[in-house]
Amino acid sequence: MRKQQIIKFSLILSVFTVFIFSFSYYGVPAFGSLASSNQTFTESTYIGTVDVSNKTHEQAKAVVEAKVNEWLSSAKISLVYKGEIYDVDPSKFIYLVDESVADAKSGTQNELYVEMNEGILSGLSLPETTVTHIEKEMLMNELRTAGQRLAPSLEISLENFLPEEEPVTISQASIDLPEDSNEIKELMKVVQKIEIASESQVSLANTANEKGLIEKSSFAFSQIASAIYKAILPTNFAITERHISSQLAGNIELGFESKVDFANNLDLKFYNPNKSAYRIELAIAEEKLQVTVKGAPLLYEYKIATSGKQEFKPRTIKQYSPLLQSGQKSVEKEGKSGFVITVSREKYVPKGELLESLFVSEDFYRPEHRVEILPVAPAVQQTSPSHDSTGTVTGPSGNQSTTTVLPGVPAGDNSITPDQDHINDSPGQDATTDTKNDGGLWGKPNEEPK
Repeated sequence: MRKQQIIKFSLILSVFTVFIFSFSYYGVPAFGSLASSNQTFTESTYIGTVDVSNKTHEQAKAVVEAKVNEWLSSAKISLVYKGEIYDVDPSKFIYLVDESVADAKSGTQNELYVEMNEGILSGLSLPETTVTHIEKEMLMNELRTAGQRLAPSLEISLENFLPEEEPVTISQASIDLPEDSNEIKELMKVVQKIEIASESQVSLANTANEKGLIEKSSFAFSQIASAIYKAILPTNFAITERHISSQLAGNIELGFESKVDFANNLDLKFYNPNKSAYRIELAIAEEKLQVTVKGAPLLYEYKIATSGKQEFKPRTIKQYSPLLQSGQKSVEKEGKSGFVITVSREKYVPKGELLESLFVSEDFYRPEHRVEILPVAPAVQQTSPSHDSTGTVTGPSGNQSTTTVLPGVPAGDNSITPDQDHINDSPGQDATTDTKNDGGLWGKPNEEPK
């Protein structure tokens, strides 16, 4: 009996001990949590960029969650690499709102805890070699900071998290020098390099002005501009201003001309969208004007395609001058054919797959008509009236036709002149009047006047 009492007492004591221990271990945090949930933050209390002043923990949690959800639905965070933009999915940002509110201190700026999903880069179509060399931890910290600030939009340049690349040749182009190339060669001694800063626009007029060459001829600079234009077309540089002539120079390939005339505000301008700087190098070799674009490798390969080429033959325009003798002819303009062509820029992935084709321009050159100067046709000459006399008419092409003078009627009234158009249309043939079917209008040949 005594033994059972001892056992009961021991059990009661054990339960009481466990209760006391559990209350001391779990009760204080529970009561503390309950007390803190009812505690109000003081003035100037922020969690991230969210103001939670004068709010309880529960209210603060609700406010922060609302701001986070709003950000997740509208934020635009992008990674920019070599002019290409890669949008980051905001759902890859994991917000720890409960922990952020629980650790927040009144009257100060508190951190909004954000974790980054490890697959944030794998979901982007970045080249594998690029992803391999990215400083991932630095990039994640940059993204995390953007998430903590709840920035509505942000572009992050990946070049800042990649090792610097060695310059390579991006593109090359050349044009044949024209016959008169002395001024071009003089310009080339001064304009040997053009630096293209990152995310900046280049103006050939500004370059000429900086080097004191703004007064040089439009023809010489147009030759240089055409060579530069041809070289930058197979890149991701954006052409922001470009002009063409009314007639294409003989040494410029159709679709690749760029006319500049600084006096008339005709310029060549282009924009470098990359975070890397590039350089244009110009040289003359083997009677060719050569242009090379150098810098960091581009993300994609670019090729230029032409289509829709048409030729328009010139017409012949005839003009007449009294200064030329019969049989003479002068050519004032030889005439040139006109052309139209469409130029496009094709973008390829390194494996050779075509991603897209972008329209660049449609160049049209009207034909230049041939102009011929011919002599004026001489006036018609007539003989004196006679019963059996005939007169001779000479057409503008030297052809001859006869005019029959009818008897009994003054020559000025009954003379019949061959059709001028008929003479022109039938060179080398004579046109003679026909009197067989006149119906006796002018009387009989032997009839005496009444």
